[in-house]
Order: sequence, then C-alpha cells, then structure tokens
Amino acid sequence: MTTTSTPKSRLVSKKEVIALLGWPTQCFAVDHRLGNGVEDLTVIPHTYVIFVPGNPGLIDWYVPFFEGMVRSLGPGYAARGVSNAGHSTDSELVNVSVWTTNKQTEYSPSDESSLNKENRDTCIPWTIDGQVHHKIAFIDKILERHEQECANRHEATQSCSFIFVSHSIGCHFTQKVAIMRPDILQRTQHFVHLMPYFRMKAPPHMQQFLDFGASVPNAIIAIHKALLSFLSVSPRFVADMAMRRSIRDTDARNIAVDLIQQPEFAVNFFSLGLEEIRDVPEVFDVRVIFFISLLLRYHISPCRCSCFRFVLCGCWDPTRQPQSYSLAKIIGLLERCLWTR
Repeated sequence: MTTTSTPKSRLVSKKEVIALLGWPTQCFAVDHRLGNGVEDLTVIPHTYVIFVPGNPGLIDWYVPFFEGMVRSLGPGYAARGVSNAGHSTDSELVNVSVWTTNKQTEYSPSDESSLNKENRDTCIPWTIDGQVHHKIAFIDKILERHEQECANRHEATQSCSFIFVSHSIGCHFTQKVAIMRPDILQRTQHFVHLMPYFRMKAPPHMQQFLDFGASVPNAIIAIHKALLSFLSVSPRFVADMAMRRSIRDTDARNIAVDLIQQPEFAVNFFSLGLEEIRDVPEVFDVRVIFFISLLLRYHISPCRCSCFRFVLCGCWDPTRQPQSYSLAKIIGLLERCLWTR
C-alpha cells in the first residue's frame, strides 16, 4: 500500500533591491512554499499584507515581525514591505544629492522606472507626494508579479486582496494611495494604522522651535549633516552609545548605527520630515476616512468592506516589549477582522 505524503508549508523570506520610478529601493517578501523535498512551489497568495514604514523608512527592522505574522496567518497569506526612496543602510541608495534631477516641479507618474541617474527626480525621496507615488509603483509591481506568477503556471490570474499595515507617516502615505487609486482601494480588506503620524502640537516654547526649524530646512539639514559627518568618522561605539538609550535591541541598534553614520541620510530624512511638520494636519484627518467611505459607497463596484483599525500606542517598535503593540495583538486583531467578516 503506497501512501502519498502531504506537502508541508515552510516560510521563505527574501530581500531585494528593485527599481521604482527610477529609484533603487529595498524591499522584502515573505511567502509560504509547499513541497515534499523534491519540488517546491511558492503558494500564490490570495492576500498580501503590505507594510509601509514611517520616517526613517527602513524595512530591515521589521522582517522578523512580518515573518511571524505570515506564519500565523497561514498559507495563502504573504507579506511585502518597501523602504522609502532614499532610505537605506546602503550608502549607494542614500546618496541622492549628487544625482541629476529632471527639474520637475511636480512628479509625473508616467516617468519610466529606469535606473539612469539622469532620470531620477529628487521629488520622489524628498517630498510626501513623491513617496506616495513611490508606494503606488510598489503596489503595481506586486500586482505585475502576481499576474506573472499565475501566467508561469499556466493558470488564470487569481484575484488578490491587500491588508495595509502602516506606521507613523506611512499611514498618511497609505491613505493618499487609497484616494488616488480606487482600484487599489477596491482590493483592500483592512488598514491597520500603527501610531499614525499627525503634526504635533507641542507646548508653546517647543512649538516655536519646531515651527522655526520647519521654516529653515536648509539650515536644519546642514547642521544634522555635519553631526552625521562627525559620527561617520568617529569610532562605531560613539554612534552606538548615542542610540543605546532609545534602542535596546542590539540587532535593531546596529541598523540604526549604520544609518546615522551616513551624512547624506540627513538630507533625505529632514527634507521629508520637515515637510511633515509643515503640512500634515495637527489632528488625525478624519476627512480622508470620510472621503474613502464615499468612494467605497458610490464609486467602487462591487463594494468591498474596507475596515480601518487605529493602533495608537506610545511607541511601536517590534523589538521592544511590552511598550510596543505586540505581534500577537496585531495578529489577533487581523484574525478577528478576517474570520468575522
């Protein structure tokens, strides 16, 4: 009597650099694979959990977190994450100030995803709108690869859904994506916003300092670029000591140290961050939620229930517990949403 072994699922993670709107961008993918040791196949997902980070927008901190999430949710679910343009521990991806721009005052989404320096527009890494278009290009890449994988297996293209997990200013990016691309919104099951960013309203003396800093971005960038230049030529333990109080986990702190030892990162971080201080609303913009609900109700057919979940915590860092909103809690939240729809 012969028995047929049931293929077992295993988790596969991959990091890569891809071109998005002319910018080399770090991404990660977490998938289930089925196999019996002879031939393995990636499970074509029916749902992608898409992570959009804040500022700084690195993916390196979060890969283990999403591995745990995909493992818990099971086959059929996969995770994709994208760094912000110009945010990386790789100096080649960070040093954008020397690249030629095409002098556009506004970004044109028809721009080709070429890696030629002449085609790179610094509006992409240095502005909120540029980063939003950058995330749209990433989602389009996910859909393109999904269709290609189905075609490679000679199968009809399977429909796929999205769950967006966003952090800080990434929540703002995600909401703008949903408004600008109703077809993406139509595929979206849930939005999970982790500590969504809104422009802080500090005590008067602090607010004056913030307002002044946001009004002189060139000076702020120059000061911090000089500070990071000092750290870049100092022994590594100096930068490590500077980060030790705020990041206790050694692996996470090493990533942060790699980041702050790159002087050019000050340009990318503060160009985007100071625009956040100037332009993002001081309170959570519920008008965006209302507008998205109108799109769902009147303009998208068939209507897919899109559920917002807001996780307002003091500090979301997957390497620190119990201060952070833990992986188990987020998975539990998603499972309640998914299984009780």
